Amino acid sequence: MIAGAGGEVATRAEAVLGAARPPGRIPVPGRARRADLLDAAFLGGTAAHGITLETLRNELHGIDFGPLAPSLFERLETADRKVDCAPDVVLADVARFMSESLASRAAAGSCRTHL
Repeated sequence: MIAGAGGEVATRAEAVLGAARPPGRIPVPGRARRADLLDAAFLGGTAAHGITLETLRNELHGIDFGPLAPSLFERLETADRKVDCAPDVVLADVARFMSESLASRAAAGSCRTHL
Protein backbone atom coordinates (compact mmCIF):
# COMPACT_ATOMS: atom_id res chain seq x y z
CA MET A 1 0.00 0.00 0.00
CA ILE A 2 1.22 3.48 -0.81
CA ALA A 3 -0.16 5.90 1.77
CA GLY A 4 -0.52 9.61 1.57
CA ALA A 5 -3.22 10.22 -1.00
CA GLY A 6 -5.90 12.72 -0.24
CA GLY A 7 -9.23 11.05 -0.78
CA GLU A 8 -12.84 11.52 0.24
CA VAL A 9 -12.78 8.66 2.75
CA ALA A 10 -9.57 9.88 4.39
CA THR A 11 -10.85 13.46 4.50
CA ARG A 12 -14.10 12.40 6.16
CA ALA A 13 -12.26 10.12 8.61
CA GLU A 14 -9.88 12.95 9.51
CA ALA A 15 -12.84 15.30 10.10
CA VAL A 16 -14.58 12.79 12.39
CA LEU A 17 -11.41 12.10 14.37
CA GLY A 18 -10.68 15.84 14.57
CA ALA A 19 -14.08 16.49 16.10
CA ALA A 20 -13.77 13.64 18.58
CA ARG A 21 -10.12 13.71 19.65
CA PRO A 22 -7.29 16.17 20.18
CA PRO A 23 -4.37 16.10 17.73
CA GLY A 24 -1.58 13.66 18.49
CA ARG A 25 2.17 13.67 17.84
CA ILE A 26 2.39 11.31 14.84
CA PRO A 27 2.47 12.87 11.35
CA VAL A 28 0.13 11.19 8.88
CA PRO A 29 1.42 11.10 5.29
CA GLY A 30 -0.70 13.34 3.10
CA ARG A 31 -2.76 14.76 5.96
CA ALA A 32 -2.37 18.13 7.70
CA ARG A 33 -3.38 16.90 11.15
CA ARG A 34 -1.12 14.88 13.44
CA ALA A 35 -2.72 11.95 15.25
CA ASP A 36 -2.03 9.42 17.97
CA LEU A 37 -0.51 6.12 16.85
CA LEU A 38 -3.74 4.17 16.21
CA ASP A 39 -5.48 7.08 14.48
CA ALA A 40 -2.39 7.68 12.32
CA ALA A 41 -2.40 4.03 11.23
CA PHE A 42 -6.13 4.25 10.50
CA LEU A 43 -5.83 7.47 8.50
CA GLY A 44 -2.81 6.14 6.64
CA GLY A 45 -4.85 3.09 5.66
CA THR A 46 -7.88 5.07 4.52
CA ALA A 47 -5.65 7.35 2.45
CA ALA A 48 -3.78 4.48 0.81
CA HIS A 49 -3.84 3.42 -2.79
CA GLY A 50 -4.22 -0.33 -3.20
CA ILE A 51 -1.17 -0.95 -5.39
CA THR A 52 0.30 -4.37 -5.96
CA LEU A 53 3.69 -5.23 -7.40
CA GLU A 54 1.90 -6.76 -10.36
CA THR A 55 0.19 -3.45 -11.11
CA LEU A 56 3.52 -1.63 -10.93
CA ARG A 57 5.17 -4.20 -13.21
CA ASN A 58 2.40 -3.76 -15.78
CA GLU A 59 2.76 0.03 -15.83
CA LEU A 60 6.11 0.33 -17.58
CA HIS A 61 6.12 4.14 -17.49
CA GLY A 62 4.90 4.45 -13.90
CA ILE A 63 1.68 5.61 -12.29
CA ASP A 64 0.81 9.27 -11.79
CA PHE A 65 -0.60 9.90 -8.31
CA GLY A 66 -0.79 13.64 -8.84
CA PRO A 67 1.52 16.47 -7.84
CA LEU A 68 3.88 16.10 -4.92
CA ALA A 69 3.62 18.56 -2.07
CA PRO A 70 6.45 19.57 0.27
CA SER A 71 5.82 18.23 3.77
CA LEU A 72 9.20 17.69 5.46
CA PHE A 73 8.94 20.75 7.72
CA GLU A 74 5.37 19.85 8.73
CA ARG A 75 6.52 16.37 9.73
CA LEU A 76 9.49 17.64 11.74
CA GLU A 77 7.80 20.56 13.47
CA THR A 78 6.80 20.12 17.09
CA ALA A 79 5.08 22.42 19.57
CA ASP A 80 8.44 23.69 20.86
CA ARG A 81 9.71 24.06 17.25
CA LYS A 82 12.50 21.53 17.85
CA VAL A 83 13.06 18.19 16.15
CA ASP A 84 12.16 15.42 18.59
CA CYS A 85 14.94 12.89 17.96
CA ALA A 86 14.32 10.94 21.15
CA PRO A 87 10.61 10.89 22.04
CA ASP A 88 9.73 9.94 25.61
CA VAL A 89 8.15 6.67 24.49
CA VAL A 90 11.43 5.60 22.82
CA LEU A 91 13.56 6.66 25.79
CA ALA A 92 11.27 4.75 28.15
CA ASP A 93 11.61 1.63 26.05
CA VAL A 94 15.41 1.97 25.95
CA ALA A 95 15.43 2.26 29.75
CA ARG A 96 13.20 -0.82 30.02
CA PHE A 97 15.44 -2.77 27.67
CA MET A 98 18.57 -1.78 29.56
CA SER A 99 17.15 -2.76 32.94
CA GLU A 100 15.86 -6.10 31.62
CA SER A 101 19.16 -6.78 29.87
CA LEU A 102 21.21 -5.99 32.96
CA ALA A 103 18.89 -8.08 35.14
CA SER A 104 19.14 -11.08 32.82
CA ARG A 105 22.94 -10.75 32.65
CA ALA A 106 23.17 -10.55 36.44
CA ALA A 107 20.97 -13.64 36.76
CA ALA A 108 23.23 -15.48 34.30
CA GLY A 109 26.33 -14.48 36.28
CA SER A 110 27.80 -12.22 33.60
CA CYS A 111 29.74 -9.27 34.96
CA ARG A 112 29.65 -7.29 31.67
CA THR A 113 27.21 -4.41 31.64
CA HIS A 114 27.65 -3.03 28.13
CA LEU A 115 25.61 -4.07 25.11
